Order: sequence, then C-alpha cells, then structure tokens
Amino acid sequence: MKGSSFDSGKKAVLSRSQQLFMDVLKAYTVILNSHPVIALNPERDAPTQSRRLSFDAVNYRIDIERSVARALKDKPSHQAVFFKLVAHDRDIDAALKRETIEACAKQFDRDGLDPVVYLKPFRRESQRRAA
Repeated sequence: MKGSSFDSGKKAVLSRSQQLFMDVLKAYTVILNSHPVIALNPERDAPTQSRRLSFDAVNYRIDIERSVARALKDKPSHQAVFFKLVAHDRDIDAALKRETIEACAKQFDRDGLDPVVYLKPFRRESQRRAA
C-alpha cells in the first residue's frame, strides 16, 4: 500500500516526533552551555541577559534528564547514545540512534517537554518583570 494515507500519516507522526526530539535536544544543549552566574550588568538588553541560567531552565533540564531516564531505563546503550547526540557525536549506530530518538520523543511528548509550551509561562513572567 505504498503511497496510502496511512503511510503519509505515519511519516507525519514520525517527523513530528523527530522535530520534538530535536527541539528538546536544542533547548537542553543551550541550557547546558548557559552560565549559572553572570556579572551584574545594569543594561536590561545586554547580550548576557539571554544566556543567564534561570531556575526555570534548571527545572527544565532536570525534567528532560528524568524523562530520558524513564524512556531509556532498561537500555544503558541508548542512554549513551542520547548523550552522544547532545555532544553532536556523529559516530552513532543508525538503528540505536533511531530507537533512542523514538523512545525519548514519545516520553518527551507524554511529559509535556516541548520547549515552546513548557517554557511559555516562564517567559511571560520574565517579560512582566522586565517591563
């Protein structure tokens, strides 16, 4: 049944899952590279302001790590693959990579870890404080 609506629906779900995984991975990487302490800068629009590690970002990082642990709890080799993906390592078995992405994406979806949705209330609050 090549070309059926079922096939195209499966591809759409897979690409949505992959996109969710990549969005969470990108946000996780940004958080890992953020500094917990930044020198005081009196200018609100200073470039370092956006790279400050907030409590909300720390909570998000913890939630991601817990979600990965739940998704891959019985698969230590898949856990290693996740952290290789975080490090942008290209030397990863394709099958392990696919299985890791699928398992994590499903868990991220269940846990509501889409960064746009998860961090939205926190962004609104920080914008109110800045005004």
